[in-house]
Amino acid sequence: MEQLIDRVVRARESLYSGAIDSEDFVAIKDNCEKRINTLGIQLQQLITLKLTKTDHLRKLSKNIYEMACLYDKTDLISKRQIVVLMFSHSTIYKEQIKLMFDPALKILFNIDSCIHSEMTITDETFVFDDE
Repeated sequence: MEQLIDRVVRARESLYSGAIDSEDFVAIKDNCEKRINTLGIQLQQLITLKLTKTDHLRKLSKNIYEMACLYDKTDLISKRQIVVLMFSHSTIYKEQIKLMFDPALKILFNIDSCIHSEMTITDETFVFDDE
């Protein structure tokens, strides 16, 4: 935008010095004004998009935080249900098990003994399929 404004200023100076005639100046000015207006509209759209995405990320972060608070405040059975809801119908491979569960959960769900298996989480419980 600054370059376009500078171009209009230089064109005006050229008009005053007689290097270009008024028709050329008007053509340059109109062209620059159209481009500035287009860039202004695009800039406004980008700002709006950024604000929308920022607001959306803020809401997602709040939802994740609330889910963590809910998980912390519930009993063991409810925690198991939350885990099942979060990972329903997905397959977790043995490389991911070590990263996803802390030692207490591994003991609780007997994951260490099944580390060589593929684990599928269903609505009911954890099901281990031997490889």
